[in-house]
Amino acid sequence: MTESAQQENKLQPDSSEELRTRLSEMEDRYLLALADLDNLRKRYRRGLQQELVAERRRMAGAWLPILDSLELALAQTHTNVDSFLEGIKAAHAQGVQALEQLGFPRKEETGILFDPNLHEVISVIPESSVPAGTVLEVLRAGYGAPDRLLRPASVVISEEPH
Repeated sequence: MTESAQQENKLQPDSSEELRTRLSEMEDRYLLALADLDNLRKRYRRGLQQELVAERRRMAGAWLPILDSLELALAQTHTNVDSFLEGIKAAHAQGVQALEQLGFPRKEETGILFDPNLHEVISVIPESSVPAGTVLEVLRAGYGAPDRLLRPASVVISEEPH
């Protein structure tokens, strides 16, 4: 008898009782694997829920200093206009910083070439002093990076005069 035939013979049960025993063991293993998979799904779902709650808390925490600055500015509306404006500027800077910390840096560069991944064209102006497609003005800042864009910058670009 060849070696592979001997190995195959070892794998085959000798009696129907052995076959039943092996089948029962396989069923037990199958049921255990299903239970493990179900437990894994439940753990993953709980972990995902906990991570979502933690992320919402981080995002809300990032906005607390902005609200504080706005409240301070609003408290100054009746007494000092300059203090009010400084408070609004501080809240704006904190908002920009919070978005940057969350992975969405402010994009408002001019003089660069239009990039459809970062910009939304609002207007085109004939301009001969710069290459066509140069961002001349940012009407509304964008936030993020090409692979993670929250909002594109709304821009005015140049076009070659006709």
